[in-house]
Amino acid sequence: MNLYYDDFEIGQTYPMFEYSISAEDMAVHRASYECLFEGMPDTEPADDETIVSPFAVNSFLAIRAAFGMPDGVLHARETLHLHAPARVTDQLRVELSILDKYERNGRPFIVFRHRVIRQESELVMDVDRTICWIRKEREEK
Repeated sequence: MNLYYDDFEIGQTYPMFEYSISAEDMAVHRASYECLFEGMPDTEPADDETIVSPFAVNSFLAIRAAFGMPDGVLHARETLHLHAPARVTDQLRVELSILDKYERNGRPFIVFRHRVIRQESELVMDVDRTICWIRKEREEK
């Protein structure tokens, strides 16, 4: 089911989305951005392998599970507020809501708030994601 711009209301919330990220998921994620820069010493990473990258935690899965994403939506901007690290063993859930909705230069935008929480009810991060959404095409008469 796809929702369109006029279907959203500020303050609206959606069912909780639950997920986890495995060690294998993180290995794939790390491999996707692994690189060396010229002049940078070739050192072994000292990172805790159980910590999940905020960019792996921050996904569109909650939106897709709640109402889908119709063709034509464009990711415009987002702000991440990190509160605590997520770990590979964590069960995460996302509280998804509509923070704002507006038009600029004739284009409709929706600001989604994703609150990512771990199983102990500890806030991991807030993400405010602005997406240029689409309007439902009017039926021709």
